Amino acid sequence: MQQNNLYFYSESCELLTGEFAPILAVTPQTSVGKVISLMSSTQLSCALVVEAIAPASRLLGIFTERDVVRLAGKGE
Repeated sequence: MQQNNLYFYSESCELLTGEFAPILAVTPQTSVGKVISLMSSTQLSCALVVEAIAPASRLLGIFTERDVVRLAGKGE
């Protein structure tokens, strides 16, 4: 598990279904470049954007590979 004030990564997070899966959570303050780098290094296709890092987090959105493609298409 890796955590700081901008992101949280766990290789084995328990889901509501009782299954386990890797998870990457970032705050809105995490730069897009950092999120892309984290997604690449963890080999995950999305990151959860949360208001605060665990244990009390509120989901604000999901940043996906599709968002990366859309931004690249706009030249951003």
